[in-house]
Amino acid sequence: YHANRNNRLFKYFLTQFDGLADVRSAHPITLMNSEPQPDIALARLPENRYDARHPGPGDLYLVLEVSYSTLEYDLGRKREIYGAAGIGDYWVLNLRDRKLHVFGDLVEGVYQQRRDLVDGAACVSAFPQVPVSVAQLIGV
Repeated sequence: YHANRNNRLFKYFLTQFDGLADVRSAHPITLMNSEPQPDIALARLPENRYDARHPGPGDLYLVLEVSYSTLEYDLGRKREIYGAAGIGDYWVLNLRDRKLHVFGDLVEGVYQQRRDLVDGAACVSAFPQVPVSVAQLIGV
């Protein structure tokens, strides 16, 4: 279920962000002390800038985790890790409760804003002109 959902999300993000960002699916990113593999990441173009390295926090517009069994970890510790790394937009697609948790407004490594969405649209801070359908992400 998780793998198929991630594949569908990847295709959706490819259509939404074509020419705007490098859409990455389950590939490593480099943080100070780890190299997590978020389910979806939007990174700066051109994509050949990652031929010799993984994207780092300064390259990333969005990190999204698809979550069911790891929900508490993704909303807790993983949120703290991404915030401390300086990743401005962090989203958790909660498959258990069919919600999108949107974290933003990063101040000194801590997300000041959390929105829990069940419909409508969310926007990546760097691309306010590109609505991301919450229903499309949830799979309604």
